[in-house]
This record gives sequence, C-alpha cells and structure tokens, in this order.
Amino acid sequence: MKSSLILAAALALLAAAAVPSGAATSPEEEKLYREAKKEWEVDFRGPTERTSFVGVVRAWSKRYPDVKLKYSRQPTGKLVKAVEAEFKAGKLTHEVIHVTDPVILVKWKKAGKLLAYKSPNYADYEPQYLDKDFAFAAMGVTPMLPPVNKKFIAGIGMKPGDLKCYKDFTNPKFAGKQVVTHANAGGTALFAAMRMTELFGWEFHETLRKQNILLGATAGVTTSLVIKGERPVTYAVTGYRALEHGNDPKKGVFTFWPCEGAVMINFAMTILKDGATRHPNAARLLVTWLSSKEGQTNIVEHAHFFSGRKDVKPVPGAQPLHTYKNLWWPDLEKAIQEHDPFLKKFDQVYGLK
Repeated sequence: MKSSLILAAALALLAAAAVPSGAATSPEEEKLYREAKKEWEVDFRGPTERTSFVGVVRAWSKRYPDVKLKYSRQPTGKLVKAVEAEFKAGKLTHEVIHVTDPVILVKWKKAGKLLAYKSPNYADYEPQYLDKDFAFAAMGVTPMLPPVNKKFIAGIGMKPGDLKCYKDFTNPKFAGKQVVTHANAGGTALFAAMRMTELFGWEFHETLRKQNILLGATAGVTTSLVIKGERPVTYAVTGYRALEHGNDPKKGVFTFWPCEGAVMINFAMTILKDGATRHPNAARLLVTWLSSKEGQTNIVEHAHFFSGRKDVKPVPGAQPLHTYKNLWWPDLEKAIQEHDPFLKKFDQVYGLK
C-alpha cells in the first residue's frame, strides 16, 4: 500500500512538471509548451514601454519557466522599417510583434508575411478585435484620451469638468499651450489625427496650427510636456498613458472620455514569417497565452490596456469598453489608400511642407 502511494505521488510530480506552473492548461497548450521548450526562447517586440511590460514578462516566466521571453521596445515606425529591411534581406530576426498601425499588417498579410494562427482563446474575443483570417489580433486595446495639466486649467479660470469633447481643444485659450503628437509617429497618433479630420474636417487641424501648436515627435514626448506644464494641453495620447498619469495625483494631470466617443486603437499582435519561423511553437505559445484570460488580465494590470476579451475586467478606475461611446478605427482597406496622402496633407497644414 505504501509503495503504491509513493508511486502515485511520483507520477503526480512528473505530470505537474510536464505542464506550465499555475492554473490548469488545455491539451493544446501543454503540447505547445513541450515543443516550445526545445526552442528555448521567443522574441517579442513592440511599442509598449518596457516598464509597462516587466510584470507581463515576469508572469510569463512563472508560467513557462523553460521558455525565455525576450521583450524589447521599438516604436511602431522604427519597428516597421526594421522588419521590412529584414524581409528584403531575407533574414528575419523578429518573431512576434505588436504594432499600433494595423494598416501595415494588412499589407504584410496580403504579401504572405504573416503566420495565420487561430489561438484557441480567440473564441472569447469580441469579433472587432480579431482579423477575420486570424493573421493578427488585439494584444491590447487603448482609447486615445486627452491628458491636461490641472494647474494650467485652474490658471485660466477653468475646471476639469469644463472640458468634455475633442472639439473643446480648439478653444483659443489654449493658443501657444497645446502639443500634438505628429501623425507619422505611429498608428495611435495617425488614427487619432485621421478621426479628428473625419469628425470636424481639416478645419480642426488648421485651427490648431493657427493657435501655435507644437508637434511632439512621440507620444512619450507629448505626455512629458503636459506633465511638466511646458505644453499643458493635448487632445489625445494613448489611453494607457493618459489613464496611468491621470490616476496619479503626483503627476497633476487629469483625463476624460470625450463626448464624441474615444478613438480606439488596437495594439495588434502577429507572428511574422519569411521562410521558416525560428521558434514556431514558442511563438504560437506566446500568442496563445497573450490571448488567454490570464495573459490578458496581466496586460490590463501591468500595461494598462483594455482587453478584447469579454471576461476580463477593465483597467482599474475605468468601466468596460462596451459601456463607453467608442470611435473604432476606419475601414482598413480605405485607410491603406488614405494613409500616405493624409500624412502629406498633415505636414502641409502644419506648415512643414
């Protein structure tokens, strides 16, 4: 009897060692993990701040201790250029990426550069956050929200509640005080600028130009200028930045959900391919976990994105996405046609060309 108990205990330990630590996993995930362990690691790159992703990497390491997750930050513009250079050279080092400009993913998909993979966890996603062919999906979803410096608003006799809409940022009181991230900085700035044009016409941007707007090179620069009070107003930065700083009383800024609805951005993740993928099972395992309830919960908690899943709580201090009025991205096929002409017109309006 005693030997039977010892044998049972040993078998239980072996079974536990064969699967990731943590909650119970599906047979498909267990199989992927066994194969991924032979590949040792997986490379993941994207525009999310590394400090926002430290907790996500730590959670992965506990879950899959035998597969190293190598995360590095690359702004979408630089990331796209690097990947396209590797496609041209025929030597791909990037594996799993996420970007803020889904237009480029549509182009790469048509060129056969993306590895379509249907994670079993996509069944719990809202359909608008998935590519219909599963070539890419939302790693995280973020609204474009306006961070505003509280001291500045108080200094001109306004209260935070006086700002309710995107349209309010054409107020002449903000002349010389506003910063806008240049539309070529990445998908977030581009789609926010495009949505302002769809809502109000080019008059919106022309008004900002007349009011001595400053163009920030990146969303990080824009946010920093608002916090420091050097340019204390901007109509939109990525929501995870606005919510993080807006909920921190030490930063002295506030944010709100505009009355028109917030411009929604999909930080889309995909697996690249160009010939053979270096770590195909580890790449699939990463996408499987990132799209799981556990993975999405970690992304919400640590990176302050919203989730495209139905069963994951929203960012702390916010309501579920479906309770807000949202402005989803434009039709991607249409955006492909409008992308370059819009950037050219944007530079002309702001006096750069």
